[in-house]
Amino acid sequence: MRRTQGEQSWRDHNRIRIIVLHDKPEAALGLVETLGFVDLLPLLAVTPEHAERLADCDVEGILRLQSGAAELSLEDTGRPLLRRWSLNGQSDIQIALTVRDLMLKAGRRRSMVWGPLEIHPRLFRASWLGKPLQLSPLQLRLMTLLVAAEGEVVTRQQIAARVFGDSFDRSGDRLDAHVRRLRQLLEEDPAHPRFLLTVRGEGLRLGDVSEESDPPSASASL
Repeated sequence: MRRTQGEQSWRDHNRIRIIVLHDKPEAALGLVETLGFVDLLPLLAVTPEHAERLADCDVEGILRLQSGAAELSLEDTGRPLLRRWSLNGQSDIQIALTVRDLMLKAGRRRSMVWGPLEIHPRLFRASWLGKPLQLSPLQLRLMTLLVAAEGEVVTRQQIAARVFGDSFDRSGDRLDAHVRRLRQLLEEDPAHPRFLLTVRGEGLRLGDVSEESDPPSASASL
């Protein structure tokens, strides 16, 4: 996975899972690495005075570390949620697991919807017409990115940075293979897609389809 830190991150990502605020971000490096290990990515570690520069980011949580205590700010269905606890005697993995548990609980009722597709990014779940879809992590990241674009084109360069990271091959063959598999999962006629659309020379976007049809299958594996 790609771990990003510093100003370039909020230029590369339109969604940051968690921001770690610390007077000396390098002192929290171990915790930052552990947050990434428990899949709280992408994330940033910055000083408090730089936090105001993140105003345009879509941020799920802010973790403030100071004076032996932690403060996690989340938003639960539009209502602020604040949790404070002592760091004394807690390891990085204990802190990271606590943060992940709180973020999961806060996001259980929050979802992203586009037509018949509903995604719960924090719960790593998706459904089509209310029926569960067994998406791989990569499939889920790609579809979450496309739903967030609300029908606008997401370029191949954006997909490379936000979905594949360092594992993206320049030929694009791997992305094309994943798109074919997703169409087999979601489209009535994969050869003539109506939901997952290719914009030649640009990238992908989601079409405005009705909610009248079931997918041909409810599982896929990458």
